[in-house]
Amino acid sequence: WLPAGLQLTALNLTAAICASLALVLLARSVALLPHDRTREQRGLERSEYSMLSIPTAWLPPVLAALVCGFQLTFWENAVVATGEALDLLIFAWLIHCLLQYRLDEKESRLHLFALVYGLSITNNFAMIWFAIPFTVALLWIKGLSFFQWRFLLRMTLFGLAGLLLYLFLPAVNINNPSGFSFWELLKGYLGYQKESMFALPRYIILLTSLTSLLPILFM
Repeated sequence: WLPAGLQLTALNLTAAICASLALVLLARSVALLPHDRTREQRGLERSEYSMLSIPTAWLPPVLAALVCGFQLTFWENAVVATGEALDLLIFAWLIHCLLQYRLDEKESRLHLFALVYGLSITNNFAMIWFAIPFTVALLWIKGLSFFQWRFLLRMTLFGLAGLLLYLFLPAVNINNPSGFSFWELLKGYLGYQKESMFALPRYIILLTSLTSLLPILFM
């Protein structure tokens, strides 16, 4: 849609906007974290939903945004259109959505969560692995009501609707002179995602999870 001379600038600007919005969602998510995990916290924090209410409650969100924003890898992907900033924005939105559901308990919020999660898988193979911790988070929030068949059916249908985005690029490129059929293009991309999922050794994934998933599980 844009002239060739503006496309790269527009892509880089899009990456910067996505990175900035991801930081906003990070700060908001930190502010929404409950502070009733320990006996001492339950005795001191009396605010609604147990969100931090001390005068310096602004410090944790600001610190979180600064630590993330000044990380070298984050900064590199925020100023150049690598696609990582968009993936991070979607990931941050999903986490924020779960935290918001804890406050208002709107089922429609979880339906939108499932739809966006399905969309995110089509663009980022790592989200396939994150299905496990996200499922555990939903189970933790909803309790036994998670196993209601109507809820599981709706979540599955919305997730499958998001996965339909897999069909978009093969449908667009089916008439290209490359000679590949729709199913060949689809199978090729799914194969690429499968190879990417198992490209890293398991021990590297385990080590990196020590500074990401493990602290979340404790929280």
